[in-house]
Amino acid sequence: MIRIGLIGCGAWGRFILRDLKACDAIVHVVAPSETSRRNAVAHRADSIVGALSELPPVDGYVVAAPTSLHAAIIEALLPSGRPIFTEKPMTADVASARRIG
Repeated sequence: MIRIGLIGCGAWGRFILRDLKACDAIVHVVAPSETSRRNAVAHRADSIVGALSELPPVDGYVVAAPTSLHAAIIEALLPSGRPIFTEKPMTADVASARRIG
């Protein structure tokens, strides 16, 4: 089974979690807010952590956090060498997009 790190489980992340679980993925969720944690529990996350550094080993990542956080999250995940899918725009500004790209 594929293991996914889902960063964010809010308005869209909860649907991504639901769909990943429907595909039999093992999903570990980074959910720093109470709302995100409730969504992660409701949609059967395999584990819920409060920070990226607490994620167990995964095969790839899905970023479903607010757009303003995308660049920092992607930059933190890039050294892992794992695939990263980002929900919404990759970044909120051109400078951070150039840094990542």
